[in-house]
Amino acid sequence: MTIPSGLTRIEEKAFYSIGITTLTIPSNVESVGKAAFSYSTVQTVTVEEGVKVLEGSVFNECASLKNVTISSTVESIGYIAFGDCRQLNSIKVNKNNKNYTSIDDVLFSANKTVFVRYPCKKGYYYTIPDGVTFIQEGAFKGCQHQIREVNLPSTVTRIGYYAFEDCWGIEHMTIPASVTELEYGVFFNDGYLRSVTYLGTNNPEGSEKDIFSYCTTLGTVCVPVNYQNYSFCKKAVYALNATFDDYRNSDNQCNVTLVCGSSLSNMQNYSICVSSSSVIRKCVDGQCIEEAAPSPSIPDDPDSSSKVTSTHTSESTTTGSKVSSSIHTSESTTTGSKVSSVNEDVNVHLSGASYVRETVTMMIIALIISFVTF
Repeated sequence: MTIPSGLTRIEEKAFYSIGITTLTIPSNVESVGKAAFSYSTVQTVTVEEGVKVLEGSVFNECASLKNVTISSTVESIGYIAFGDCRQLNSIKVNKNNKNYTSIDDVLFSANKTVFVRYPCKKGYYYTIPDGVTFIQEGAFKGCQHQIREVNLPSTVTRIGYYAFEDCWGIEHMTIPASVTELEYGVFFNDGYLRSVTYLGTNNPEGSEKDIFSYCTTLGTVCVPVNYQNYSFCKKAVYALNATFDDYRNSDNQCNVTLVCGSSLSNMQNYSICVSSSSVIRKCVDGQCIEEAAPSPSIPDDPDSSSKVTSTHTSESTTTGSKVSSSIHTSESTTTGSKVSSVNEDVNVHLSGASYVRETVTMMIIALIISFVTF
């Protein structure tokens, strides 16, 4: 693709979704607008000397983009410039650039305090170096199944919005005590995220919602025993309460448990379930228990509310029409009471007495016939 020599600016979405493989932004172009090449098929990008500004989302969702080379004159790269570029393997910056640098093909600010962008194909495990204080917006955005573990240094104080969005692969994240600000959607839609541990006693500032939105496998949010402010935990509760069904697995278990104010070495889990007007949900040993909402009381059914155990001995005579039955033990268990009755003799008329006599008579006749035949 050839960009005209007289062009000084590429406008917003100018080449949105264009079908190209190689792109060179010439020196006559000073700035490139937002999403100018988003969703294109470009694989290799070279930014020549003279270009100063790459605005936000300029190459966002370029699924085939593999390599980017940035000249020394680039002064500003907007947020999420390389978001969701899942095939991105390297970002190289001219060593004379005063605003940006690359360390092992990973993009940083020149003073190495801002972590700008991680190429998704770089590797499964990454440790952000000491000295970084800010993880920029969308720094790992869209690295689905391509990043499994990110270790944050104790120098980080702020994590930008959507920094780890769509990082399907990260299961556990530890946020150092130095972090004081978590922006909107930091862990948005991290489908494999199971636990988050915050080591600080400060309350991370930022959005009160959507930090953990759509983290459907999130199981535990941990804070240390001396943690005083529960706003961080409320962020997780908000996500849970907003869409309860997303946080309940096939075994009807409560997937999200908060560990607020408990020791990390001896944690006591506090399971959270939400309630509605018709259903009360409680968590007992991790199980989500559903109960019907309170309704007007109904008198107990005596048949269903009592349990009777009886042992009895009976004596019967074939010549009489009555059988004397002696009930030795009877226990009745009712709500809050137990009644025992012992040795109560009763005479019970058997409605089948005639049937008994006829049966005995037939047996005697059969015995006589057998004896005579023999």
